Amino acid sequence: AIIDGLSASSFLAERFSTNPIHVAGISAGGNLSAIVGLESHRMYPGKFKSIVADIPMFEPTSATESHRLNSRSSGICPVDFLRWCWSAYFQLEQVKDKKVTIDFSSEVSFIDAFDSSIWSKFMNSQASRLVSPTADLPDLSNDDESPTILVMTATADPLHDAGVDFFKCVEVKSKKCVHIESKGSHLLNNTFDKSAVKKLIEEWSSVFSATATTRDS
Repeated sequence: AIIDGLSASSFLAERFSTNPIHVAGISAGGNLSAIVGLESHRMYPGKFKSIVADIPMFEPTSATESHRLNSRSSGICPVDFLRWCWSAYFQLEQVKDKKVTIDFSSEVSFIDAFDSSIWSKFMNSQASRLVSPTADLPDLSNDDESPTILVMTATADPLHDAGVDFFKCVEVKSKKCVHIESKGSHLLNNTFDKSAVKKLIEEWSSVFSATATTRDS
């Protein structure tokens, strides 16, 4: 997915040379938009105008406090399922065994027993930023070239803390980073917290208005 996203962004940047590009995603797509957007900015500074990461999925170990507290908050993405998704995504050995099952009844034991060392080969390699974009952020100090980065998190979402950590890391390097906190759990926040969704839309719309250009013929 990352390679496909980077290939698509490269094609767009080179094909539509005078048009601004905006990248957005939600949940796992929020991870994808953050990585593709930041990597694309590294390759085409000034071309990518905004990155939206809505309740983004970071942190493969899924061991933050919000993962522990909110694992069953909505039933949409319990921690054991999140870890299975990461394992399947990176084709780790533990998910190749057809007998692997997800135990939805033992949240705490699953979290405490998880061996986070399985991620070491990714997190300690040059490819780590393709797992976690904050591992090696591009230069975001030039306000004229850097994209506006909008991060939305949800208070009862297992992914909450990882999203906040991403925002804090980016905020250190960029003045154009906005965090929007919403109420609710994963995905449900966009249904129940209309004021936060409205703020996200308004912030993103202002970026579109400021960066609008005539389309290529």
